[in-house]
Amino acid sequence: MFQELIAKNVGMPLKSLFKGDKISRVLPDLVNNQYLSCDELYHLQTSKLKNLLCYVKDNIPFYSKLLNSMDVDPNHEDPWELLYLLPLMDKETYRNNSKDLMPFTNKISPSIGYTSGSTGDRFKYHIDKNAIKYMYLSGYRGRMWSGIYPGDIQYKIWGNGSYSFLKKSYSKKFITRSISDWLLGRYVISPKFNNDSDLAEAVQLLLKIKPKFVFGYANSLYSVAKYIVDNNIVLGPDWPKVVFYTSEMLYDAQKEVVKNAFRCSLMSEYGSAEFGVMAHTCPEGQFHVSDDLYIMEVFDGDNKLDMGQTGEIVVTNLMSLNYPMIRYRHGDIGAYSKIKCQCGLNFGILSDLQGRKNDILKSPSGKEINFLGFGPAFKGQEHIKRFKVIERDTGDLLLFCELIGVTTWPIKDRETFLNTCKQLLPSDVTLEIGYIGKLQNDNSGKFKIIIPSNQAKPYLDLMVQRKNI
Repeated sequence: MFQELIAKNVGMPLKSLFKGDKISRVLPDLVNNQYLSCDELYHLQTSKLKNLLCYVKDNIPFYSKLLNSMDVDPNHEDPWELLYLLPLMDKETYRNNSKDLMPFTNKISPSIGYTSGSTGDRFKYHIDKNAIKYMYLSGYRGRMWSGIYPGDIQYKIWGNGSYSFLKKSYSKKFITRSISDWLLGRYVISPKFNNDSDLAEAVQLLLKIKPKFVFGYANSLYSVAKYIVDNNIVLGPDWPKVVFYTSEMLYDAQKEVVKNAFRCSLMSEYGSAEFGVMAHTCPEGQFHVSDDLYIMEVFDGDNKLDMGQTGEIVVTNLMSLNYPMIRYRHGDIGAYSKIKCQCGLNFGILSDLQGRKNDILKSPSGKEINFLGFGPAFKGQEHIKRFKVIERDTGDLLLFCELIGVTTWPIKDRETFLNTCKQLLPSDVTLEIGYIGKLQNDNSGKFKIIIPSNQAKPYLDLMVQRKNI
């Protein structure tokens, strides 16, 4: 309780002061936006879109040249019609036009960031510093839908984990970070659990601090949850209040393990390094998009799809003026629609979220293979801790497994798993076991499940070490 008081009354105000994010002013504005009617939200979006298009025409060389060549003036055009005339952008477009996507006068320095590289394509991007506060405060707003407020004690599985590293490094950097985390009411641990001893230590910290909420990478949360269940550890009764997962997808069977372990509701947030938190689940389980900050479209190739249809998500950041990201191919597959939610929010809804575009493999005949639909194969497979699917070639898949509680995978369980998978796979796709042993997280701390053929070589080399198959 003492630490929470410090976090709410000292830590959060200090963070706001040093970062200049004016949380006490901006967050209430965002909260007010969630109560807007559909018409009011539309007018707010339209106003921000018009402001963005006018700004980039006058200040950003790429869009200035483009809009001048189109002989259009955003001040006198329908901003939505004009938006739909602009080209779709991707990482390569931004790399090739990086200088032209910066302001004519570089008086305002950008915030520079990098994507995690978990897709195999690490991307350096520039973002307007003014936009950053909205990118993460939208996450605060989403957590408030579940009764979580800034300064509530959190247990976070993320990045390098300042709490974990403090024991290994007494450098000024990690000591400073650890003090900062304490003042903000958060305990950050690394998602790189090398053995059961690391998991035991992670759970001991959880039991010690009794956090209000838990937040982290989906598969790392699952690893902790499975350890809790397998060792009959009981949390609560009044903590945590909610678990939030992000960055990765969870299978239905994995979600049940997490809910059973933490004995609370399970929520998710959707976002990226480039855009921050774009959507959050409400108590009704719907993914609400922050329409006051972003415009979300869905495409099949270069064809814009109607609302409710599933395709590639394309995003415009309405708040990033000096370093714009307009109609950016986000690389995820999902559907966006405007349907009424019982929670009362009028924000649009993101549904049928299927993960990264390159996580969906194809059979030789062109049929899509989405492993999020393979939940039935994991039913009763209590010895599978986690797994990866490696695409050796089109239609030629390998299963890499890490087991728990056993050193060899029982033959009956293995055959049941493979037979169930074969029933779910197209007939021209083969799946065989390629490796059983320890699986590592990516350098970013995430655990990527689907490995396409262009990223498969390190995993194929690992097969030399295969054992107990």
